[in-house]
Amino acid sequence: MFSFGEKMICIGTDISSIDEKNPTQTNIFQTSLSNNKAPICTSSETIKNFPAEIELKNDSKSGSWIIDPLGNGYHILFGAAVHIKKANQQSYHNEYSINTGAIEDPVKGAKETFGDFASAWIDHGLAPKTASYQYVIYPFMSAQDQNNFSKKIKKDKSFEIKRADGIAHIVLNKETETTGYVVFEANQNLGNEILKETSAPALLMINQKDKNALTISAVQPDLNFPEYKPGKFRNYSQAVELKITLKGKWDAASTDFIKKIEVTGDTTIITLDCIDGLPREFKLKKV
Repeated sequence: MFSFGEKMICIGTDISSIDEKNPTQTNIFQTSLSNNKAPICTSSETIKNFPAEIELKNDSKSGSWIIDPLGNGYHILFGAAVHIKKANQQSYHNEYSINTGAIEDPVKGAKETFGDFASAWIDHGLAPKTASYQYVIYPFMSAQDQNNFSKKIKKDKSFEIKRADGIAHIVLNKETETTGYVVFEANQNLGNEILKETSAPALLMINQKDKNALTISAVQPDLNFPEYKPGKFRNYSQAVELKITLKGKWDAASTDFIKKIEVTGDTTIITLDCIDGLPREFKLKKV
C-alpha cells in the first residue's frame, strides 16, 4: 500500500494458492452496521436492502467504484469482480477453535457472536495462479466528494502506477514528485528508473523536485534477530547492509549510516547500515 496525500493505493500481484476447495479472496472492507439500511453506493447501483449481495464487474475503462456506509471511497482500477454483501454474520471468540472445540483460556461471554455487517471483497477463485488487483482508497470523504465520487476519480491524475509485478511495485506521486518503491527481489533491474536495483528486498521513497538533488528514505525490513540456538532468537535487532544502485553520479554529506559511496560510469552505489526496520533518510547532490 502506498499512502499519498488523501489516498491509499493498494496493489497485489502474484497471488497464488494450491487450495482447490476454498476461494482465495482479498478483503476490501468489512464494517459493522448500526443501521442495516445504511446504503452502499456503487458505480452500478445503490444497495439499501438488507440482506443483499451483488457482484460488481470491473468492465469499464475507468474502473468501478464503491462507497461504504462510513463514507470511504474505493476506486477499483484492475482485478476480478468485486463481491459486495450486507448480511448478519456469525463469528467465534478468538480463544475458541472451531476445528477442535478447544478453548485456550476461559472465555467470558458467548463463544459465538453475531452482528450485521457490510463487506466487499475481490474473489480470485480456486487455486489462482498469479492473480492481481489494484484499487485506491479515499478515506473519510466529505458529503460533496461522496456525491461527486465518479467525477472525482476521473479527474484524479495525481499518481501513476509505473510497475506492479513480482519484482517490484512502483508508484509515482505527481503532486510531490515522489516515487515509492516496494522491491521484492534483490539485484533485479528495475527498468528506466532513478533507482536501478537494491541488494535486498527494501522499501524506498525518492523525491526529485530538482534534477540535481534527491531526497531518499530507505528501509531494509529485515530485523536480523540473533539466533542463540536453532529456532530461538534474541528480541533485538542487529544492523544489516543495504546497497542501492542509482542512475547517475551522486554524492551525499557524511553520515554515520552511509558506509560507502561508489561511482562507476553513470551509476552510483550507496551502501547503508540499517537497523530496527527504521528508515534511513538522506539527501544527494548530482556531481
